[in-house]
Amino acid sequence: MNEPIFCPSCGEEMEKWDNTVYECPDCGVMIDSDIFEEEV
Repeated sequence: MNEPIFCPSCGEEMEKWDNTVYECPDCGVMIDSDIFEEEV
């Protein structure tokens, strides 16, 4: 998955923090990428 992921809280682009975790540099929200992959 190469598409940018946007923070559901503030709308900023999230950065990959770990293998399966994305973090928003603006507000600090962390989300597991499995949530986004379920939308297939």
